[in-house]
Amino acid sequence: ALALALSLALSGVALVAFVKLNSVDRSAESTQALRVPQLSRIGDVELNITRVSLQLRHAILARNPAELQSTLDDIGVKRTEIDRILKAYEADLFTAEGKSRFAKLAEPMSRFWSVGQANLDLIKAGQKEEAFAFLVDRTIPARNEVLSILVDTGKYQEAALKKDIERDQDAWNKKEKKYFTLMNRLQNKISVMRSLNSSLIDKMNNKTIQCNAMKERLLFFSNKLGKDGKNKTEDELINVMLMRNLDEFD
Repeated sequence: ALALALSLALSGVALVAFVKLNSVDRSAESTQALRVPQLSRIGDVELNITRVSLQLRHAILARNPAELQSTLDDIGVKRTEIDRILKAYEADLFTAEGKSRFAKLAEPMSRFWSVGQANLDLIKAGQKEEAFAFLVDRTIPARNEVLSILVDTGKYQEAALKKDIERDQDAWNKKEKKYFTLMNRLQNKISVMRSLNSSLIDKMNNKTIQCNAMKERLLFFSNKLGKDGKNKTEDELINVMLMRNLDEFD
């Protein structure tokens, strides 16, 4: 019964271990599903901001209206893509620090688009020299301000990803060690109980054999005495045999 109880306890520990380790696994999946895409999004925004500033320069160097329009269209596409990525990034923020860092990006980003639009107006007006000077003096510094925040945000996400991975790995190792140690202890106890049960069964079998042998000897002497000589002599003989065999039975 005790061995059965220990077996049930072992099954319970295994179930609890599975649940606990599964929770760590879900945490790791959450890290992968949230942190990794966030880091990728910041990188995409950084790349597209750089491309927009390069396209402004290409617009200044456009040789004809068709090239200019193609460049302006590409800038519009990239701005739409940047806005889409930033909305997805904001939607998946789940820490106060992450939200605080993202809030710092709003004003510099707005300023970049405002300055960029003024740069485009000069380009459309055909004022290429003024547009190039504006690009160097105003647009690029505004872009660099945005890129600086994006780089810091990317480093934050990278550090947070590393921290989450280390946390999940540490939690997995601790829980795995704890529950497997407990399972080993229960298994050892079950082995000991089985060994004791086996020893007890062997001992009982030996005592049964001894009892049967004693019974046969008593019957033998009883029959040898015969019915007429039974009474006191037989009782005394049986008592002697019992005393001798009780010593063997201990």
